[in-house]
Amino acid sequence: MAGQNILVVDDEILIALDTQDALVGAGYTVVGPVAKLSDALQLAVSEPLDAALLDVSLDGVLIWPVAQALHQRGIPFVLVTGFGRGLDMPGFCCNVPVLEKPVRRAALLAQVTALFSSGRPQG
Repeated sequence: MAGQNILVVDDEILIALDTQDALVGAGYTVVGPVAKLSDALQLAVSEPLDAALLDVSLDGVLIWPVAQALHQRGIPFVLVTGFGRGLDMPGFCCNVPVLEKPVRRAALLAQVTALFSSGRPQG
């Protein structure tokens, strides 16, 4: 997994830093973390990425433009949310993994590993 670039998008700094720490500790390279939709979108369309972890709501702004950009590039991603399973997602996200906050490190790392072990599913 060393060298895999993972975009981390979360507006809660402590969660973002904990996620970064977990990923770096597992040998991944973290792009970000970023907390603003505009920053996340810029990275999603321009950076060499292998996967992404996306908080669904950034200060009340939904992450869908970033998710769509990743989807169009064929970059797998995981949605992280405090909204629960009742989240209304766009159609292109119907097969995207969803982790509910608070996310345990083990669950986060297992889901990221699954992204790479299943043949790079489309986000």
